[in-house]
Amino acid sequence: AYRHIIARIVRSLDHQTHNVLNLAAVLGHRLNDLPMYGLIDLSLGQTMAGLSVLAALRVLRDGSNGLEFVNELVRAAAYTSLPSPVRRALHSAVADRLLGSMRQREAVSGLELAWHCIRAGRESEATPFLLNGARDAVRKGAPDAAEHALSSAMPKLSGSEATEARLL
Repeated sequence: AYRHIIARIVRSLDHQTHNVLNLAAVLGHRLNDLPMYGLIDLSLGQTMAGLSVLAALRVLRDGSNGLEFVNELVRAAAYTSLPSPVRRALHSAVADRLLGSMRQREAVSGLELAWHCIRAGRESEATPFLLNGARDAVRKGAPDAAEHALSSAMPKLSGSEATEARLL
């Protein structure tokens, strides 16, 4: 049902707003990070206009931390409607931007960076971020997040990395 609703909404969107929706679905909780939309050549004005249209259509709502999807099913429907090569390219661009942010000493979750790397098909690059992110999550009192990320990555880990993941 959500896919049909999203498909109907997408058909009514202009090209730029559709691009905003696509990237917002990939960004998830980072959808308020307006400079990220520059990855797909959208200006700040185009991004704000697209987010406003999506809020007016009730795809997004104003939450306590800014805009958010009305629910995870809507985000998932928008996300899965993207062709996989487009999803991979977007995840890769987001991972590159997050890596750049880390180099500038901005706070970036290792689990988040690992997730984007994995979804971009860059698994070997994701492993150190996955393990460091899981360690950080456990230290910060979020062992469930660490367990979920590590258990989903276990089939792709081997050797000392798999041992460390099991230990964590």
